[in-house]
Amino acid sequence: MDEVFFYQHFNLIGVIIYILLVIQGGVFSLASKAFTMTNISKIKEGSKGSLYGSSAVLLEIYEKMNKFNTCRRLINVIFMFLWGVHIGTGIFLLDKGFVFIFIGLVLVLFYLMVSEILPSGIASNDPLKYAFALARVIKLYMIILTPVVAALNGASGFLLRLFGKSQNPENEKSSEEEVISMVEKSYEEGHIDAKGKQMISSIFDYDDIICKEIMTARTDVFLIDIEDYKKEDVETLLELKFSRIPVCRGGIDNIEGILFVKDFLLETTKGIAPSDVDIAKLLREPYMVPETKKIDSLFVELQKKKQHMAILIDEYGGFSGIVTMEDIIEQIMGDISDEYDDEEVKVIRLSANSYKLYGAIDLEDVIKATSMKARDTDSETLGGYILDILGEIPEEDSLPIEVTDDENHFRICTINDRRIGEVILNIERKNNVGEGE
Repeated sequence: MDEVFFYQHFNLIGVIIYILLVIQGGVFSLASKAFTMTNISKIKEGSKGSLYGSSAVLLEIYEKMNKFNTCRRLINVIFMFLWGVHIGTGIFLLDKGFVFIFIGLVLVLFYLMVSEILPSGIASNDPLKYAFALARVIKLYMIILTPVVAALNGASGFLLRLFGKSQNPENEKSSEEEVISMVEKSYEEGHIDAKGKQMISSIFDYDDIICKEIMTARTDVFLIDIEDYKKEDVETLLELKFSRIPVCRGGIDNIEGILFVKDFLLETTKGIAPSDVDIAKLLREPYMVPETKKIDSLFVELQKKKQHMAILIDEYGGFSGIVTMEDIIEQIMGDISDEYDDEEVKVIRLSANSYKLYGAIDLEDVIKATSMKARDTDSETLGGYILDILGEIPEEDSLPIEVTDDENHFRICTINDRRIGEVILNIERKNNVGEGE
């Protein structure tokens, strides 16, 4: 009789522990997802003229997210410990070992589904609503557990100091999505202009960009072949007004070094004719990197090595293009022009739906400037996009060449070294939607 009484009460205790475990797990999981998916600006907006309630409590929790996360973990550990003790006791004290193990595993899986997976789906429907609804409950949890959390933070802080680390529990970094959302909001409200918005967004993209995406392609690089050095090369060198020129030997894929134009000009002051200057002895060692290298890493390396240009090598060991310090900085700051840069006109509007373009223009820039609808493509330039549609390399004697892509009609006017040059774009807009400005 005593054993039956103990067994009944033992199971009752287990049911109570399990129900509390599921409830608290679900509440904290739902709150965590809702808090993560809701930024501060939405919290402030949601409190105005809504039935959600005051934003003060929720904003207070956001300021103490580290404490919230600690409370969530602490409650999970406490109840998991009690549940483990209960199952362990059932296995060793009662003659129900296999049954307790089976039931325990099933209930753990049920707990994960109800308290972890399900709340995530619920919160995604209306995160702001659930964030406000659970704010006061979560704050109550945090107040009750304050002494325990303080003790844990004190102990962890002591251990961190032993290893020479610091602890700052209340300053949790905002996620990239939250910052971008705040930037978008500030732009909409007029606090920052379009350039400021673009600059901040570029900072987040900075560590994801590889050199190949911003390089000057090999076909656009002016090089000097040391074995085929001509007077015309000197004239071009002086006309282009570059400060550094890649020099190859016997072919474009065999980069021999970098010629500093100031070194070249210094030689001419010694009475040596420009065409007679021995370029080979003036060459500096090129800094070569794979074209897939991240630009943030390259920037640091160029600074350390006091270099201003990197030679990019493709996977087959061939010359791919060049990247300069200026190219990298422009990814954040925008175009940097000096006194030698020609004013570049990328898009010339001829009429409401007609534009004069050039094949080397980035396809994204064309889409932004003209509101052109483009099909999915791997091409990065307008010229590449047109070639993708055409399916072949156009011949100069076939000019002008007409290419049609849905509502876009391209007329190829010039071709230079098998690359598309001047292009006239005419767009037959449907219902005049998306007309470029």
